[in-house]
Order: sequence, then C-alpha cells, then structure tokens
Amino acid sequence: MSKKKVLFFGDFGVDDIVATTYSYYNEEIEIVGFVADYGNVFNKMPFEISIIFKVDLV
Repeated sequence: MSKKKVLFFGDFGVDDIVATTYSYYNEEIEIVGFVADYGNVFNKMPFEISIIFKVDLV
C-alpha cells in the first residue's frame, strides 16, 4: 500500500506537535514538508521548534 503524502501547515503549538509526532511514526503517512507560521503561539516559536525537529525552513 502506498503512503499518503502530507504537507503540514501550522504554528507548531502542542496540537501540531502531537499531529506531527503521530504522522512521523505512522507507517501509512509520508511527511513531505512543513509550513511554519505563528497563530496562537509567539511568532519566534515555530522557528525554535523547527530546530528541535531539525527541519530546514526556507
């Protein structure tokens, strides 16, 4: 079975971190990228979290 490709859009608050972690470990999902922006978190937080996940933000 082919994996479902997912592109995440989020502010990477707690809910987005849970979804990302679930998707990372789910064998049916392939994460193809992240779009980080701020919403209900401070505007620098998505970039700080991307460093934890070692995501290359362009």
